[in-house]
Amino acid sequence: MSELNSLLKRALAVEREYRKMASLPGQKLKAKAYLDAAMKNARCDAKDLARLRREFEDPDGPSLDVTRYTLRKMIAAVRAPNSPWPPGDPARMRPLVPDAALAELTNIHATPMQLFALAVQTAGERHPESFGEVESHEGWQRRVAELQSSMIWTPPAERGSPSA
Repeated sequence: MSELNSLLKRALAVEREYRKMASLPGQKLKAKAYLDAAMKNARCDAKDLARLRREFEDPDGPSLDVTRYTLRKMIAAVRAPNSPWPPGDPARMRPLVPDAALAELTNIHATPMQLFALAVQTAGERHPESFGEVESHEGWQRRVAELQSSMIWTPPAERGSPSA
């Protein structure tokens, strides 16, 4: 009977960890990993973000009202639990960036992806609690696959075919 109990305890622990990791908050990257991924997607570095930040802080610079609004929307998107990692495709940024913001970004030689990276950096400084525990998306995928393979029962959504 104790062998059965230990098997059930292990299965329960695996199931709990799997459910935690499969939830949206369980997929969210840490602030540094999120920023690194956003900077990689934007093809920029810390100097580019510092330059972009200075553009926003410059009182004599161009009026960036629409872009400031867009930055606030992006910060809210980064903080949301349904955004566990930054979008890799610039087209996915389109709903967040109006045409007027694109024009303002063009004037300061920046892209929507760079603005998103700045939003991630700002959210990490102001709201570190909005980020998760995951170090890398690839590591998260490997761990979820390990948990799925060690599960006694596989959830129906994870089954390959009805006969599995």
